[in-house]
Amino acid sequence: MADSTGDGRKILIVEDDRGIRDLLIALLRREGYVVDSVTDGEEAITAIGSSQYDAILLDLMLPHADGYDVIDHVVTKGPRIPIVVATAAAKSIKRERIDPQVVVTIIRKPFDLSDVREAMFSATHR
Repeated sequence: MADSTGDGRKILIVEDDRGIRDLLIALLRREGYVVDSVTDGEEAITAIGSSQYDAILLDLMLPHADGYDVIDHVVTKGPRIPIVVATAAAKSIKRERIDPQVVVTIIRKPFDLSDVREAMFSATHR
């Protein structure tokens, strides 16, 4: 039985791995979120400019524009949307490019689905 922790809040998933993206979409829709998804940083920047989101679930290592470019866009051009970073490269994160005003959580891949649920709830209920 799905509960509605998302309460219809709208999130953007930015993930280039199709399997992970599909899993996240299914999980978060089941939690009650309205979900959009894109596969690279350029698409994310376009989506952010054309729709309103309550939070972003962002991979850092992406084609075209990487996750850091997406973070920079949110910080410099707005709107200031809470970001949850999900990355396999947690040890090599460029901390100087992670703005704590928008990046609220970093989740390591492979992740536990309960960590994703908790992080997205926290990001969307700020």
